[in-house]
Amino acid sequence: VLSRPEEILFIIDGFDELRFPVVMSEFARSHDPHEQNCPEVTLSRLMRKVILPECYLLITTRSTALDKLTQLLKQQQPRYIEILGFSEKGMKEYFQKFFKDEQKAMCAFNYVE
Repeated sequence: VLSRPEEILFIIDGFDELRFPVVMSEFARSHDPHEQNCPEVTLSRLMRKVILPECYLLITTRSTALDKLTQLLKQQQPRYIEILGFSEKGMKEYFQKFFKDEQKAMCAFNYVE
C-alpha cells in the first residue's frame, strides 16, 4: 500500500457525522505513516495530506458541515459536487427497483412523500 499510494482511493462517507476538531494537534503533524495514533488523528492526517499525499480522497458530507470540511482541506484544491436529492420521478423509480412489487413500492413512496 505505501509503495504505491497514488493507486489508493479512501472513501470517507459521512464527514458530517465525525466528531473531531478541525484544528490540527501536534500529534497530527507527523509525516510518518507508520506512527500509531487514535483514529481521529490518523484520519485528520490523511485528509490534510500529511500522510500519503499522493492518494485520492472521496468525502461525502451534508451541506451543514461543508465549511468545516473546506477549512480542513484548505491546503488542497478540492473539487466539489453537490447532490441535492431525488426528484419525485427518481424516488418512484428507486422504490420500484428496490421493492419490485408495485404495491409495496407505492406504499413506501407515499410514506416518504
